[in-house]
Amino acid sequence: MFSGENQYHHLYDHPALVTQRLNLPYTQSVWRCDIQKNNCFLRSKHNFVPFKQQFDFEGEEVALVLNIGDAARKRHSLKRRPNPVYAYSASRLESTSYFLAQYADACIEFSFYWSGNAKKHMHILQRNQEDVCIYSAAYDPADPNFRSSNGVWQDVQLQLDLRYGAAKFWIEYQFDIGEKRDYYDSYSDLGFIAIRNFTIGYGVCQNSKSEECDVPSS
Repeated sequence: MFSGENQYHHLYDHPALVTQRLNLPYTQSVWRCDIQKNNCFLRSKHNFVPFKQQFDFEGEEVALVLNIGDAARKRHSLKRRPNPVYAYSASRLESTSYFLAQYADACIEFSFYWSGNAKKHMHILQRNQEDVCIYSAAYDPADPNFRSSNGVWQDVQLQLDLRYGAAKFWIEYQFDIGEKRDYYDSYSDLGFIAIRNFTIGYGVCQNSKSEECDVPSS
């Protein structure tokens, strides 16, 4: 468990705006994910491949799902030059509002899923005075070390540093859609990306996987 000042990366040179600490285990969410009512406080950014609401792959819960095969098919069906502004091989979810910094200690909790033959990368960014990457993950179907994550929901907790005020969050995915000649009729082999149960509450994560990482280039 994280405790004390060591739980924070020293990300900024600015003076802290929030000093009140809550050194208690994270137990209750302030942002409670309900996809059908509040879309987990997330929305797809313009000019990126959008997520859609649908039942997860067990048919039990509604999740935000992106079909990479559909994204590739759309890109490869264009007869004219592609829109230079649109990201055909990337998706970005952003929080619909700022999470208020009543305390310096808070925890994000969510589950993510990916499958298929396309390489994929995920970055979680915290945005307030600066953009800071707090978690990243990669999926490469050619690497045996990654195969165990194929088609499996993975649960993540991330400790947040809210000393610098209210924050928004981005969940950014990049994926390889290749060239049309690589797939023909097998777009479904590219797989899916999905996210569910995105919640945030004050306190200290029980099992944080926060890490310093590079902010992806736009």
